[in-house]
Amino acid sequence: MMNARQKPKITLFHCLNSFKETPSIFDGCEATTIKMACASVTRDILILKSFEAGADAVILLVCPDRACRYAQGSIRAKKRVG
Repeated sequence: MMNARQKPKITLFHCLNSFKETPSIFDGCEATTIKMACASVTRDILILKSFEAGADAVILLVCPDRACRYAQGSIRAKKRVG
């Protein structure tokens, strides 16, 4: 549990093609970014391990529908995590 002075700890899984740098929306947070060839390969165990390691939140960013380099990566990610 966080107290008011701590920065929230966020683990961010994302596709290498989605963005190159951590977006400014995460300023003020302690963000750990994990770049993957395709975000659809993120398994539920990785998300659980992030929470076990102290993350307050886990975010999975995928490519927009029909914009995935691997054709259906974002659809597969939704099925696995969604």
